[in-house]
Amino acid sequence: MAGDGPGGGAPLEALAQQQQQSPPPAQQQQQEGKEPKVAVITTLGCKYCKATKAALQGAGIAFTEYDLGQQLEVLSQVKSATGQSTVPQVFVGGRLLGGASDVVPLAESGQLAALLAASQAPPLPAELQALLPRAAAAAKAAQQQAEAAEGDPQCAQHRALAAAMRAALGSPGRTFALSAAADWLSKSQGVPTDGAAAALAQLQSAQLLTLPDAPATAVSQRLLATQPRAAALLVADAPAPTQWSQPLNGRFEWFGGARPAAEVAASLRGSILNLYDKHLTDGGKKVDYARLKADPAWQEFVTATAELQKVDLAQLASREERMAFFINIYNALVVHALVVFCPGEGTLGRLRWFDNISYLIGGTRWSSNDVEHGVLRGNAPSPASLFSLLGKPQWAGRTFKAGDQRAALAIQPVDPRIHFALNCGAASCPPIKLYSPETLEFGLDAAARAFCASEVQVDGAAGELELSMILKWYGPDFGSRRQLLDFLAEHLPEGPAGELRQLLATRPPVLALARPSKATKPASKAEVQLNSTLAPMVVLAGINPLANFLQGQADYFSTLGLPQWLVQWGHPGNMAVVLVAMGCYGSGYLGWRIRLSDDAGEVATAQDLHPKLAIGMTAFFALGALGGSMSTLMQGKDLWSSSHFTTGIIGLVLLGLQGMLSAFFDDDPNARGLHAYFGTAILALFVIHAALGLQLGLSLSA
Repeated sequence: MAGDGPGGGAPLEALAQQQQQSPPPAQQQQQEGKEPKVAVITTLGCKYCKATKAALQGAGIAFTEYDLGQQLEVLSQVKSATGQSTVPQVFVGGRLLGGASDVVPLAESGQLAALLAASQAPPLPAELQALLPRAAAAAKAAQQQAEAAEGDPQCAQHRALAAAMRAALGSPGRTFALSAAADWLSKSQGVPTDGAAAALAQLQSAQLLTLPDAPATAVSQRLLATQPRAAALLVADAPAPTQWSQPLNGRFEWFGGARPAAEVAASLRGSILNLYDKHLTDGGKKVDYARLKADPAWQEFVTATAELQKVDLAQLASREERMAFFINIYNALVVHALVVFCPGEGTLGRLRWFDNISYLIGGTRWSSNDVEHGVLRGNAPSPASLFSLLGKPQWAGRTFKAGDQRAALAIQPVDPRIHFALNCGAASCPPIKLYSPETLEFGLDAAARAFCASEVQVDGAAGELELSMILKWYGPDFGSRRQLLDFLAEHLPEGPAGELRQLLATRPPVLALARPSKATKPASKAEVQLNSTLAPMVVLAGINPLANFLQGQADYFSTLGLPQWLVQWGHPGNMAVVLVAMGCYGSGYLGWRIRLSDDAGEVATAQDLHPKLAIGMTAFFALGALGGSMSTLMQGKDLWSSSHFTTGIIGLVLLGLQGMLSAFFDDDPNARGLHAYFGTAILALFVIHAALGLQLGLSLSA
């Protein structure tokens, strides 16, 4: 794609080795007094744009930059002229040269400099030569207006006063009496005694001062006279969240009303994009989160997030308004949590991270999962839920349960393109990162095209379609398998799209082979989703907290008067069915058919069923371990003295390791062979486990 050429953006390891400060949008890089021969269309917060500019600067090549991120009409005209909707787009000699994957190698090899030496034509094509400078001028005027608003002298005075008060009275988490603040204003700042209350009220209205015991109470002369010992707290000293479960914007209560919800979300997303762009380093390879957190603008962003507490979500009347609002909020929330907490460690930790990080919005706590699955995915279950992993998401519970008023905000029908707006794992960037009802359609379309161009590979000769794991996790959101393939054909670049349509017409269905996303660390949604090969360990981890209650549960069930045959043989009978149906057939037989069968259809069916049945077997074995343990305890036997119990625990651990092996299939061809033989050995262990269980049951009958 030309936003990045077919195949996407340049690998980050091939980019410029040192990031230099980029110029303001549309500022011309002069070289020997001549107009630049290169023009670059970019957008805020795009690492591939940053990488392209770094490569050009490293090669000493002057360029003119046009940031068109929020100019929908101009972006539409650019797409009409170039056929591309992603960025960066680099122009030389009146034609589109390409994106990061095309331009960075040319700049680093010196080929671009040679090309420029022979070029005398203006960089932009004729239809864009007047359009982009006008757009740049409009963007510059808007930027100056925004900077002027931010630089309001009164706001600056309030911040300076709060900083001075903090130096005198404040410290992290420390409150002080209103009277102490009034005395300090009079003695140190020369504020008249009768004017202290008004000065404190101004700080409160500016969200710089709060009354933690009565946050909705306005500071007044009357309050100062009647409650001089009332506790006051500078917002900068409000305790920061220390646990994932604490809302990130709950440090203090927002004073007064809030702006319209859409305006608040857009403002927050714009602030975080500016910070993200400012602290992209090393040629766009990474974000310097330490410097971002130390930036004064970060503290202003953190304070501003509290306004979400008071927004009225009922104002989001249309589908487009709700989608734009929650996409902006999700992306701001994830970056906010990354800066404050860093991502969770390990698969289970990452799942918990997404389920816990949250904002208070409209008086209610919203986790990132609530936003994504509850609203944007139409109140669907998480793809990490057990039944979703087993291929039966319809059996899983909804994100918003019955009676949860948030369910009324769920987007129906689901637009699957939201997954590409929440995750910029593609090798080029959609030009729109700040969504509004007006830019939503253009932005989602561009995001889908950018993702498909780099994350979907079509092999017409082999009749195979190689997909990102995102399309596997969220497959149901795209409809049936055929509907997913039609979606891909619509959004792929022209060449691969033609190959796919030909396959669909001549050799359906296309064999879909899932592969991990190429998303980069640490902010990509793709990284922190559950890899289904690790599901066995997740199941075990989820069951472990119940172990402490086993004896208590056994004591309870012992009081129910259950038939002895059920207590003694119910568990063995159920586990025998699981071992034969899911173990021997699903894991053993189907696993070996994948390796040995020459029938492509049989292999495809086995590839689809094998992991689902293997995960199901592990889940039922883990649950069965609970039932078997209670059965043993109810009959007065010690667990660890039983060889049956010991072999079961060992088998469950080995199943977890077996699942992890599949993560290495793409990197090590020997891993598949090891997986097959190791799995067969585990099944043999469970046959021994079953025999020991039969022996245990018979001994209890004696």
